[in-house]
This record gives sequence, structure tokens and C-alpha cells, in this order.
Amino acid sequence: MPRSLWQVFSQPVTWVCADRLVLLDITERHGAYVPILVEHIASGRFGDLKRLQIEMSLHRTKRDPHIVIPDIEWNIRPLVVLMLSRVPRLELEFFGCLHAKEVHLTGVSEQAVIELVQGGSFKEMTVLSIWKRHWEYMQSEVLASVCAESQRRTPF
Repeated sequence: MPRSLWQVFSQPVTWVCADRLVLLDITERHGAYVPILVEHIASGRFGDLKRLQIEMSLHRTKRDPHIVIPDIEWNIRPLVVLMLSRVPRLELEFFGCLHAKEVHLTGVSEQAVIELVQGGSFKEMTVLSIWKRHWEYMQSEVLASVCAESQRRTPF
């Protein structure tokens, strides 16, 4: 989505198609809008989504590190599937506020994922799937242990 449309996209308006939208696939999104996007998803402005896919741009933009995770009131059922690709650590914390049954991650920091799961992110997650091509064996074992402690599955 061109940067010029993000200001319109971030307006607090319920989409007209919210009653029938089940899949939202966003690419080329900018870091400054992540807190707004997460709040919009949680509040149901896009409807009762089943699947959300976010793919970050290879051209990472600098985000203000002072932006904090907003207080989020979850007004929809949990997402069935949340897919995050190449999400930087700070933005991953925002997306960790989302409620999803299955979380699929690719190209993310292994330490950030471990810390988020330990901290209780991704509420209602029952399955965590990670494309682990570059993950170290030790980190995979640590994550599997953390997920086991919280009753979550990790199919690597």
C-alpha cells in the first residue's frame, strides 16, 4: 500500500465490508502505523477476521521508539490464523497483542519470539509454527520448552 494511503487506512472507521471480510493481507506497511493497525484489528473495524497476514517491506523504515503498546480492548473472536513475515522486534511486540489460535512466523528474531511467548503474548495461541531455516538448535529447544510450559504446540 502506498504510504499516502496509510493515513486514510488508519482512520478510526469501521469498514463497509466488515460484516463479510474474513482475510486481510497487508504488505509494505510502515512501522509508524502498526499500533493503529493492531488497535483496528482488535476493535473489529475490519470485521471478525479469520486470517491476517502481515509481510513487512524489505525497506525497513525507522519507527519512533517512544511509541508504546496501546491499551487494546479485544472485541472480536480470536483470529484463526495470524501470519507474520519479516517483522522487526519492536513491531512484533505490537502484533503479540493480537489473539490468534495459530501463529505462523517467518524471518523473525528467535530471541524476540522466545521473550514474547514467555511474556504471554499471542493470547489464545495453541499452535506456533516457525520457519526455522536459520534458527539455532539451542534456541529451538528453548522455545519448545517455553511453549510446553504454557500448553502451546510448536511444530517446527
